[in-house]
Amino acid sequence: MVNNRFIETVMLLSYLFFLEILLRVSVMGSLLNDTYFRLSLFLLSYTLFLMFIINFFKQVHARRIYFTLLFGLTILMFSLDLYYRVMGDFFSIFMSSDAWRGVTFLYRIRLHLFPIHLLYLLPLVVFFIIKKRVHFMPYTKRIEPLYWLMSASIVFLFGFTMIDKTPPIDSDSPFNYSELDIYHYMPSAYQVIDRFGALTYVRRDLQSVFTNAQEIEEEIIDEIDLFLSQFTAFPHSNTGLFEGYNLVFIVAESLDYYAFEENITPNLYWLQQNSWQFTDFYAPHYYRNTADTEFMVHTSLYPDRQVQLSMEAYVDNHFPMTLPRLFHKQNYTTFAYHNYVDYFYPRRDFLTQAIGFQVYQDAHDMGLMSESDVQAGNHPWPSDLEMLEMTYEYWIDEPLFYTYYLTVSGHMPYHQNHPQIDKNMDALENILETFELEIEDPEIKGYLAAQMELDKMIGLLINNLTLNDRLDDTVIILMSDHYPYGLDQHQLIEMHPTKDIETSAISLHNVPFLIYHPNLTPKTIDTIFSSVDVTPTIANLFNLGYDNYFGLGQDGLDNKANTVRFQNGSIRNIYYELDMTNQYAIRHFSGGYTDDDVMLYFNEMIYALSMNQSILRSDYYAIIKEPFDEK
Repeated sequence: MVNNRFIETVMLLSYLFFLEILLRVSVMGSLLNDTYFRLSLFLLSYTLFLMFIINFFKQVHARRIYFTLLFGLTILMFSLDLYYRVMGDFFSIFMSSDAWRGVTFLYRIRLHLFPIHLLYLLPLVVFFIIKKRVHFMPYTKRIEPLYWLMSASIVFLFGFTMIDKTPPIDSDSPFNYSELDIYHYMPSAYQVIDRFGALTYVRRDLQSVFTNAQEIEEEIIDEIDLFLSQFTAFPHSNTGLFEGYNLVFIVAESLDYYAFEENITPNLYWLQQNSWQFTDFYAPHYYRNTADTEFMVHTSLYPDRQVQLSMEAYVDNHFPMTLPRLFHKQNYTTFAYHNYVDYFYPRRDFLTQAIGFQVYQDAHDMGLMSESDVQAGNHPWPSDLEMLEMTYEYWIDEPLFYTYYLTVSGHMPYHQNHPQIDKNMDALENILETFELEIEDPEIKGYLAAQMELDKMIGLLINNLTLNDRLDDTVIILMSDHYPYGLDQHQLIEMHPTKDIETSAISLHNVPFLIYHPNLTPKTIDTIFSSVDVTPTIANLFNLGYDNYFGLGQDGLDNKANTVRFQNGSIRNIYYELDMTNQYAIRHFSGGYTDDDVMLYFNEMIYALSMNQSILRSDYYAIIKEPFDEK
């Protein structure tokens, strides 16, 4: 029988090290980098601290705690791995409290399970095999716990001192951050895990909420003032182009370029061919899917990854420069519609209270769903067409209107249990046969069948505007909330042979953004912008008096140097791209910028996000709300 605490400690350290290595290989595709020794020290310190606790208990209880600890760590590492594969980033621990709502996404999880995931069970299997040969010994002397705690602290401090405090670039830039700054700022989960390990990331993730909450109380307002003063907008040739026009703004679920097919979705195809097409628009897939896209679109701020849900956490915040409030100042009536319910996200409160829409209706209000339709794992996505049929009469006769639609027919999963897919699949099969279109993958077919419902909605919208003599005074804007992440990468590559998905996952997030009006000359526009830039872009086109001081977004038609920031920390503009998940690969699209320049700008984005977080947590705009208060 082994009764040596040294053996128990080495076993636990080996388990932790194995899980760290497995996560790195599975997700990052590489073994340890030059941080190998420091990671070992951090893991040893965590091991010693855990053994410090376990050694307080007698044999039976200690063994149970040991197994529970292994089980919890295994679940944690496996969850980080799987979440990254599904969502494109590592989760914050604060998202886990809402995990029960994610039962509907089990379908997508299935797509990302691979044989390597079985290896996460290995530590548990090993423990079961040897557990009877391991004897846990409780402390016999009062001073023993102090030794363990001191040892853990000393090893941790030794590892911490190995974090480089010297900026890697020879520059006077205030954004020339060191490795220690990465540790403190946590610019992206990927970068922190890569440099310091997953357990250190989780510890810092928990710790950061409390440190950030303290910082908000200190001299942060003046710093925010100075930071926001740099955001200025300038008139350009399209400023006020649509002044006095109405707006129908549609954010379409999982809409991608593949859905614009002349024979399958003729209305979408017609709209695309007769619109301004923004070929470099990105809808980065942030932490909470569509909800975070909406948050960026409506507030021109980035979501906070350290709250469960930004639209819920900041529903009481003051957002004076939203499109509904700006349009309402110009005597528009504002409407918002969504053909689902507040099962996942509290849209009613967010869109009315925080954003300022005067009218909001969801699927219950429209009679598209009953209370019994919504159950965990059972989400019958209603029809986009029926949503428009049930609502257009409310707004079409208003003298001035701004109408916002958030669709849901295009939602995964893309199989026959989806009501809109079941409704449209026979028609799709007939079209494929008639026009000899070769699409074999059943889920890609399902995706197209689901988007056919959006196509019908667009057709009815154009028809109703025409019949009611409102087409000439109405602008239609159509954008995607995110790429169709319910399909796996092989399917996405098949759908988008022109997207450089295999080289850069960033390309996945390049999705449609269209502006239509009968008097517009159709053209493609290659200025780069993203979801966070939508409000200032639209506001300037309608000459609504948007003040760029009230958000981090920029006018997509004004600023060619605009940069898209993705949730994993990657950045892209017309000059270069930094892909965090591809070993920090930098691609240059034009001359004039060095790799060091790119990294300095990346660090500047880190600072911008820290200011973004401070704006939200301090409710900054409520502090300076006069004369912008409309609440």
